[in-house]
Amino acid sequence: MSLFRNESVTFALCAGDVGVALAGGTRVLDAKSLPVTAREGAAPWEGALDAVDTWLGDGKRKRRRARATVSAAFTRLCCVPWTDRRLSPEQDGAWVRLQLEQAFGDMDGWTVQAELGRYGQPRLACALPADLVSRWHAICRARRLSCASLVPYAVVAWNRWRRLARPGQLWAIAETDRVVWSLRGPTGWDSVGMASQRVSADVLPRLAEREQRLRGAGAAGPIVFHAPGLMASSSTEGVQWLCASLDLEPMSVAMARTAVGA
Repeated sequence: MSLFRNESVTFALCAGDVGVALAGGTRVLDAKSLPVTAREGAAPWEGALDAVDTWLGDGKRKRRRARATVSAAFTRLCCVPWTDRRLSPEQDGAWVRLQLEQAFGDMDGWTVQAELGRYGQPRLACALPADLVSRWHAICRARRLSCASLVPYAVVAWNRWRRLARPGQLWAIAETDRVVWSLRGPTGWDSVGMASQRVSADVLPRLAEREQRLRGAGAAGPIVFHAPGLMASSSTEGVQWLCASLDLEPMSVAMARTAVGA
């Protein structure tokens, strides 16, 4: 199937499969999941990019634009506190990397980026495996695709719904076995953290209550959950569910849909 000029393909790179959404503008035309085959000795993300490359290699597919979002399983995120020192770009990069190292340990082999931020405000920093970034761009060059940046899925979700956030309100971006917890303050990010946790619609509210206490979240409004591919529990009080689709579908497909609309 060929694409018209205003059509694009969005991938969601996950450990178990890859979500694919074909879109015209911000409207999803078709969506599916690609299986991932792990290679012995390979990094976990390599199977996802193998699946992308194989799918793009079909001679019937002539793509002009592609973009990808990356599961929290392959991502590192943290909050970078404000410093009143005047930093050079090199010093600022070292400051950002230091925050990630304090949260996750050695950052060798990771590509790091951070928000520009505003005066006095903390900001978000994210990191992706450098080899993952390099191979994604190599695939796009080989397939003659115009590609946008590679973006962590939590950032995609925040960008889509961040206008709903209130200071002191706890947000959870939950995948099958990863949760990104974030708390917005009056001047930006108060805290951002990642946890390896198996989640379900019933378990998430209980986990969130504990995170509220740990992070000092106030009663600014309901706890906000976005869990792609997970059916929301409509009976839970004090919880707001953000969904791209009401249909039960693979997590990777739901993630790709969200990325199209972000």
